[in-house]
Order: sequence, then structure tokens, then C-alpha cells
Amino acid sequence: MKKNKSMRIASGLLVLTLITMSIISGTFAKYTTAGNGDNQARVAKWGVTIGVDKDFFGQNYDDKANGNTISKDAKSATVSVVSSTADNVVAPGTKNTSFNLGITGKPEVDGVINGELASQNFSISGEKYYRMKEVAITSAAEYTAYKSSAGALDLYVIREYSGSDVYAKTNGFTKAGDKFYAAEVACDLKKADGSTGPNYYPVVFKLTDQAGNDWNGYTNPTGSAAIHTDTLAQVTTKFNSIYKTSGVNFEAGENLSTKASLPKISWEWAFTSDDSTTNGKYDAADTLIGDVIAAQQGDTNIDLKLIASTGWSGNESNFAKESGLEGPYLGMPFNANSKLELKFNLKLTVTQRD
Repeated sequence: MKKNKSMRIASGLLVLTLITMSIISGTFAKYTTAGNGDNQARVAKWGVTIGVDKDFFGQNYDDKANGNTISKDAKSATVSVVSSTADNVVAPGTKNTSFNLGITGKPEVDGVINGELASQNFSISGEKYYRMKEVAITSAAEYTAYKSSAGALDLYVIREYSGSDVYAKTNGFTKAGDKFYAAEVACDLKKADGSTGPNYYPVVFKLTDQAGNDWNGYTNPTGSAAIHTDTLAQVTTKFNSIYKTSGVNFEAGENLSTKASLPKISWEWAFTSDDSTTNGKYDAADTLIGDVIAAQQGDTNIDLKLIASTGWSGNESNFAKESGLEGPYLGMPFNANSKLELKFNLKLTVTQRD
């Protein structure tokens, strides 16, 4: 099942993102020169330049025919994703494969290259998600009539557990005044045996050398493993293990463009992560994520309290004591403060060493 991108954007498929770049280049040590007679000396050359692309995420992206990459022109006819605010965004079908890091120069002193990457990814858990729709039921007879109708869904009522509202499953009419909600499946990320599946990470990050090959022994997850792995955390850990932990030393006269061997970091949110075996569940998950963001951005047509999921437990026996309740219940996994955003903060420094 392919997604209609224009429809998805209209429904608010925007994931908030934040990127800050801090690039520092310079020397922090003294140079001293002394001599006798006619000896002369000049200050040793530094001449180090750091080049980093500023745009890791963007506000606008071109369509597939034009690479699905960041566009500077929101009004261009080739643009298919446009942020409705000043925020950078990501969405299905967007990517950045051209973010490059580079250091050039042949300083005449020894030095060290240090860096640090701080990041935050987002995911949704491998549960079954529902859209809850209110059904007009005010009596036992109406409850029975609904459950006897073709295509009837499981019905739930709202109850309180541990300070939060949950949807308790019913097996009969509960009491006058209750609102009944039919549970319509939004997406199912559980395993085939019904157990909780792995988290779903829509945006996949890669760390390679400039030619796209493995970098310093790091192997990028591929296939379904990539969307079930926090690849941004792995990229961050690998980058920091080299540039933050000890840095990369260089000797006077070395060419930093080859010595630095800085990696290439890229990302992509595939237009669809589904194949013939997944029955569109990841498209459905993408749509659910987009609806959550739309609600957080003020879309009054989407109520986060009407999105429910499995994975909640702890009071089944007490719920089952109430007439009309079976016991199992669904939680409300999203609210206005749910953090579905990406953060990426990269710092590079080159300093002289003794």
C-alpha cells in the first residue's frame, strides 16, 4: 500500500526537529621563537579550515523526481513537503544524503581533532494501536443490538487507573451515563504471536566514509533491522568513541583532508517501509505518527485521547469485578507533551597540542 503524500501532509504529517551546529576552529596555544645572531624564524603556519553543511534537516523537501532532499524554495513546483511553521521537519519520503564534514589544511604544528555528537531519536513501541470512536449506546438493549450487528467492534468505557484514564473492555452494558467507544485498529506492530514487537524508528541514520562504505569498523543495519534499531544512537556512540573519547592526533605537516577521515552522516524516512509480508502496517504507523503531531500542532479534528494502545496492565482483576467489564484495558499512549522529535548537535574542534 502506497501513501498519498499530499494527503498525508494535509493531515499534518510533520515531526518537529531541532538542529544546532557549533563549529570551532583555531589555536589555543602560545607560539614562542628565540634565537641568536642572524637567525630568523616565522610563526608556524596553522591554516586549518572546518567545513560542515549547515542543513541536516530542512523546512522544505523536493519530490521524488528531484531527489526528496532539502529545498530552499518553498514555492518551487518541485517541492512536495513544506513546513507550516518555522520548524524543520521530516516526513515519509524525505532524506538527506549530502551532509558532509571536512577538515583541510597542513599546519606546521602537532594537533588533535576532537568532536562530539549529541542526539535524540524518536520511535513508537511495538504495540497494537486503535482509534476509539464513540457509539451511541444508552441501554442494555442498544448494547446488545450493536454487538449483534455486522462488523461490530469491541466496546470500551473509560475508567481511571493510577491517576490516568484508560479504556476498559466491556462484555455487556455497564451503567447509565457511560460513553461507549468502539476500538478500530489503526496499526498493529505486534509480533505474529501477539507479543510486543520491537520499537519502530521511522528515520534511519547511516554512518559511512565519503564513498559510502563502512567507516572505522561500523556496519549500518539494513532491511527491517534498520527500522527496529535506534540507528541515531548507534551513530552517535560510534562517532563519540573516536572523536570525543580520545580525538585524532596529527603531526606537523600532515594533510588534514586525509588524516581527519571524517565520516558522512545521512538519514532517510522511507516513503514506505512495507513489503509483501507486512500488510501496510508501517504506512499505518506513519499515518498515526502524523496525526499525533497534527494534534500537537493544534489540529482540533484529532483528539489524542481517542488514540489507544495495548501494553498497559495492572488492574485487570479489579476492573473485572464491575458488571459489564472483562478486565483488559487499553492505555492512552500520546499527549500534548509526547516527544516525537529529532535532535542533532555536532561540534568539531581542532587544537594545537604539545
